[in-house]
Amino acid sequence: MSINNLEQIINLKVKITTLLDQTIIGYIYSFSSSYEVLSLRIPEKKDIYRIINTSFIKSIQVLPPFPNKKSTSNKYNNLVLNPIDINKLDEFLQSKIIEYKVEPVSVSTSSSVSTANTGSKKSPPIVHRLYDKFVKLYGKDKVRYNSNQHDIIIFEEIKISKPFTLNKSNFHKLKVDSIHGDSVYRALKQFWLEVDNEKRGG
Repeated sequence: MSINNLEQIINLKVKITTLLDQTIIGYIYSFSSSYEVLSLRIPEKKDIYRIINTSFIKSIQVLPPFPNKKSTSNKYNNLVLNPIDINKLDEFLQSKIIEYKVEPVSVSTSSSVSTANTGSKKSPPIVHRLYDKFVKLYGKDKVRYNSNQHDIIIFEEIKISKPFTLNKSNFHKLKVDSIHGDSVYRALKQFWLEVDNEKRGG
């Protein structure tokens, strides 16, 4: 099927796979391109609504029944949606961000992230692994960990904040004329691809 505008995705049945390989099936109830979120209606005994940050979506698949091309325009014209209070949506998202807990890390006196215990069978926290990757790429003197804000700062030009994803709200240029932004972004993208491959046994 072809999509001419985003309004046509409303009420489509989809299967969403997250970066953590969680599968969610439901109907697209609403979306916000500015907040980069989807609202998903999950029909059960009582409808459940899930708000999903699009930066955590690995894949999305449209499921049948597919909309009839002839009736699509009438269907969406007659569709009545309840209004969404943007302020309440923002409060909800902020509360979920606060609830998100990054695994604690040990910080040395030089404000760098301590390396994980090599004798442990557990994988080191994401922030450890990401910090180590940037150190290998750019050198320890170019990378530091801000323990107060839980940020990784590279070249004093780029700040990556938790949960350290590719979302633009987590990736900040501290200098407008930064020359390392593209390189750091590519390294971050490669890091998450490696994490995803590990989870799939690749």
